[in-house]
Amino acid sequence: MCLVAVALLPACSRDKPPNSLFDAAGYHVRGDKVYYLAAFPGKASEIAGADAVSFKAFDTTYAKDRSNAYLDGHPITGADATTFDVLNRSGFAKDRDHVYQLDRPISDDPAHFQLLDGGLSKDSQAVYWTDGGVLSGDPGHFAIVSTDDHYLFTKDSRTVHVNGNPIGDGIR
Repeated sequence: MCLVAVALLPACSRDKPPNSLFDAAGYHVRGDKVYYLAAFPGKASEIAGADAVSFKAFDTTYAKDRSNAYLDGHPITGADATTFDVLNRSGFAKDRDHVYQLDRPISDDPAHFQLLDGGLSKDSQAVYWTDGGVLSGDPGHFAIVSTDDHYLFTKDSRTVHVNGNPIGDGIR
């Protein structure tokens, strides 16, 4: 038993890259290096240029340092690291200029961005479907009618949707 422990001890070193046999998936700071470890049986990748001193992991998906925001260990192009923060729904984050769904900016109006029921979201310009695409260009008149039995009924001043698909010829 002691021989097994001695054999495994090097894998637990704090200066070595994380190992999916022993470490949780996500971000790891080891000395002056930052790694992203994919879920088992994933491999650890060093995040080139990441600043270990200022590095902050929000969860296993999002992180930031003084210069960059990251998704799954990759820099998010155009994100402002100083104002970057995660939202209360998995896969959503924002900075001073944008709201991101994963690493894709979906809104340039973070001050008015809201998470809605049914996986939807909106800002002052649009209502966004669960994939980040625009569901409605009429957020002022948008309403969720019902979310029963796996059906999401919504409407705005022109259209009624069922699960994101317009029905009929619009509202009359």
